[in-house]
Amino acid sequence: MRANGDAIPTLRDELARLGELLASAPLRLPTPDRAAALAIRDSIERTIREYLVPRLADPDAPIVAVVAGPGGTGKSTLVNSLAQDRIGNTGVKRPTTVDPVLWAHRDHASRYWSEFVARVRQRMGPAVEVVIGDDQLTANLTLIDTPPVDWTSPDGRRPALDVLALADLCVFVTSPTRYADAAPWEFLQEVRWRGIPLLFVLNRLPEDPDEQTALVEDLAAHLYARELLLEPDPSLLFAVAESGSSAGTAASSRPRSGCCARSSPRSPTRRCAAPCSRATPPWPSATSSSAASR
Repeated sequence: MRANGDAIPTLRDELARLGELLASAPLRLPTPDRAAALAIRDSIERTIREYLVPRLADPDAPIVAVVAGPGGTGKSTLVNSLAQDRIGNTGVKRPTTVDPVLWAHRDHASRYWSEFVARVRQRMGPAVEVVIGDDQLTANLTLIDTPPVDWTSPDGRRPALDVLALADLCVFVTSPTRYADAAPWEFLQEVRWRGIPLLFVLNRLPEDPDEQTALVEDLAAHLYARELLLEPDPSLLFAVAESGSSAGTAASSRPRSGCCARSSPRSPTRRCAAPCSRATPPWPSATSSSAASR
């Protein structure tokens, strides 16, 4: 249900003022948990400034979905399957995705995208590659394919964690060999703390149906134990076999509705293999972004 036309600008202004008050709160008492309190204060203030206020500036903007997970779980392969094109890099080298990739629809280029991509690059680094196209999947959805959740860039960034500041949804992709790792659970607790909705994909399952069932049930139980699922129901997870016999086949059968053009601060715009017109996206250069953090 849409809010009253006057309510959204009022709410946005009130939130902006609340953010300013939080930023100026000194928290001077030398208590043992002062550092933790300051970190929470800063996180809330940055959430208001970088997510809530810009989102309320354009409530009809596409949903921003961050695709995250451990390395080697097939995150980029799933995104490529949905796009029927190479959106993210895949391969045996780990981590394969080092430079994040943002996949968006070209119709949104004239809205808030210039400013939004600048904020993404502020969060994830200047090497974010932007892929624009005509696929109807991105008409109301923007996907950001991220490096592994535990990967740290040479300049100290953790892109998968940092971009949560801008996310409406997190699609968490893991595999039978990686979901017991400690780092992904720490990442998921951060997502939960931020209140970001989660979708879980257990990828690269073995072909044997009994093994698939056991693994999905085990992961659902772990998620429930950590209060990441409301109940330990395996049907709440998306399960994909190694051969792609589940989501992979469904994605490959999607009718192709467009093509992609790429823009990166390090390379000229590139077209996808399918015939299409070259786009000149108005994305800001890496140097046009001012430093910001959440």
